[in-house]
Amino acid sequence: MPRDLLTSQRPAGDGSAPPRREERLVVHLSDLQLGAPGTDALGSLELLVEDLSREDGPGRRADAVIITGDLVHQGTAESYPMLAAALRCVETRLAAPVLCALGDHDDAIAAKAIPSLRAGSWTVHRLGPLRLVLLDSSSGRLGEAQLRWMRRRLATDAPWGSVVCLHHPPVATSLASPPPYPFPRNGAADALRAVVADASAFTEALEGTDTRVVLAGHGRHALMGEVAGAGLLAAPSWARQRQYVVVSMSSGCWSATVRTVGADRTIEPQV
Repeated sequence: MPRDLLTSQRPAGDGSAPPRREERLVVHLSDLQLGAPGTDALGSLELLVEDLSREDGPGRRADAVIITGDLVHQGTAESYPMLAAALRCVETRLAAPVLCALGDHDDAIAAKAIPSLRAGSWTVHRLGPLRLVLLDSSSGRLGEAQLRWMRRRLATDAPWGSVVCLHHPPVATSLASPPPYPFPRNGAADALRAVVADASAFTEALEGTDTRVVLAGHGRHALMGEVAGAGLLAAPSWARQRQYVVVSMSSGCWSATVRTVGADRTIEPQV
């Protein structure tokens, strides 16, 4: 069963209704890869919270954190409970839900230890007027059943439209961030070609819906493009590059900023 999270309805300190907000902020990262050699996924989450909580950071206004797959490196059952505990701490400190999709390094059964995946790996959530749909491409494809489910969830429009999230990009995309690469250059080129296997069926299912942005990962670099008339943003590898994307959504436009510790870069607003 999908879960609906009405995270925008946070009561004010005096018990009165919260003020009307004209935007929703989604923090997007990917490829956490807990247990990957030479990385510290749990320690890096502390860096994420610290960066978001800076005086000029977006964390105090973030409505959700989305991780688009490769949550762990080997997909072992022991990894997910440790990650779940760390993600609960992130939720508490940011006062925002952490929502996860699955990637090719993940195990769908073991990943049920993650709170947002307990009801299944295809989930839908509401951030006030904005709808989030998270998919499972852990096998490298989405499959007919999941695409039918997605189409049903997108059959009616949300007030501010929808954001669809999956691990594998549905189209080959251009590099939004230049070298140096943290691995051989041909590895980055291969990543650009690594799209979800049933990309054409996904694009067809997306046509005519209210989807405004598709969030993905897998390519390990900040990538941008377009699919079915919606913007496509692929987050860099958080495990290797300590970069994430802040997506600002309003009723009329969206914009995205790629943030690194101590630096950021803005992608122009899109209507």
